[in-house]
Amino acid sequence: MMKITRLWLLLAFAACTSSPGVPELPSLIGLEPLVVQHIERTQQIAIAAANSNKAQKICDLGDVLFAYQFYDHATACYETALAQEPDHPKWLYRLGRAHYEAGHIELAKPPLNDCYTYSHYTPAALWLAVAYIETGHENQAIDTLTKIIDAEPTNAAAFAKRGQVHLKLNSPGDAVSDLMQAADLQPGATTVFASLAQAHALLGDIETSRSYQERAGSEPPVVDDPIMADILALNNSSRYLSDKGMAAYNAGRINEAISYFEAALRSATNKSTLRLNLAAAFQSKGAYEHAKDQYLSVLIDDPDNAAAKFGMGVAMTKQGRQSEAIAWFQEASRQGHVEAELNLANALLREGQFEAAIDSYKKLISKNTTLSDRCVIGLVHGLVAMNEGRSALTFVEQYPSRNEEINETHIRLLALYARSNSDLALAERMVNRNSRSTTTATLETQAIVLNALGKHKEAMSIVSQLIKLATSTNNKEAELRWKEQLGAYKTHKTWNPFKL
Repeated sequence: MMKITRLWLLLAFAACTSSPGVPELPSLIGLEPLVVQHIERTQQIAIAAANSNKAQKICDLGDVLFAYQFYDHATACYETALAQEPDHPKWLYRLGRAHYEAGHIELAKPPLNDCYTYSHYTPAALWLAVAYIETGHENQAIDTLTKIIDAEPTNAAAFAKRGQVHLKLNSPGDAVSDLMQAADLQPGATTVFASLAQAHALLGDIETSRSYQERAGSEPPVVDDPIMADILALNNSSRYLSDKGMAAYNAGRINEAISYFEAALRSATNKSTLRLNLAAAFQSKGAYEHAKDQYLSVLIDDPDNAAAKFGMGVAMTKQGRQSEAIAWFQEASRQGHVEAELNLANALLREGQFEAAIDSYKKLISKNTTLSDRCVIGLVHGLVAMNEGRSALTFVEQYPSRNEEINETHIRLLALYARSNSDLALAERMVNRNSRSTTTATLETQAIVLNALGKHKEAMSIVSQLIKLATSTNNKEAELRWKEQLGAYKTHKTWNPFKL
């Protein structure tokens, strides 16, 4: 039996033993009937349980309430269960996590600490460290994480968390050491790379910092937490799980989103939307075959589902299977899927079927959809590819966009087209229409056209702007390239711009 010496636990026992029954339920108004039934049934089982098993059943009720995010009520259940049977360290973990999720960080610390002391359950120590960090006790967090690492030298999550604490304490050297260990142990934990980028930046190693920033993502180190996995598996609300999946997806936590969508599918009656969401998540991480499996499952139940056909087209496009993508986009387009029509036109353009692509773009533009701007870009590219720059110009003037970035793209493309075809008057006209823009791509276009017109000083003035822009954005490569161009002009009074 566990010897109870903690004042916090004795006080909890005193509060609970004065009312040894099953804690009351929260308001269940607005929940799915399936969820209400699940919670009420679990409570009834706890009420009916024999004294020898009542504490376990009350803990089970706490787990169900935790799964549906009723954390305060889950806390009451865990405290009641512990009051009756105090020799369950993993119930302490549940209590600590429920306090933490409810925002009671200080109350979470004692049960988490006791859980790790009695059972060495690693997630308890990890969450205890998090609680220390959030309450400004970084040194205690480091001590806790060091205990984990001493016991488990391959625990990537502990190394990553300790590295982040070192960063917070402005010790980038120590941070790099821990974070590198975490990255070596779990290369898929892409949040570690963001921390490494920050640490190297503090050390003044900007190049290494950039390389890590490019690899940074939203996947944290995996923590093996069977208790919490079992609790979350109790949630059989497809709507709740789907919402959690969408939140994870929108935050870029793709693996987490996939887990939620897969769990939601197990309890859902209408699976099509969930399968489409799951497919999109698979597609985001490049798992195109898995994505296609989900789209095809939707089409088995609903052969006319245009969204699934569109998704198949996107997956085929990503795999470089353009002819199959075109077939799927055509299927979806026949059912009025507007985004599929645009993707069909883009696919035709990529395949060199310029006339068919242009026809598709024109049809979409005639519908005056929100995709018209993107259609005009594709149409202009198609006409330029067919050496029909004048026709492209007509469309740009006929369909002016309210989006300045898109207008700028049209004008820049036409200016380069005119320059390459020696229609310098048209090129100058296009550049003048875009003279106020300060984006890199447009400034480069202006420099090329002005140089072709023999206006070398004006071109070099633009190059000077490009150098300043590259310097302000810390783009060393572009800065060096433009300085070389400016130096060549000053030396030889000529300029050899980069190829079109």
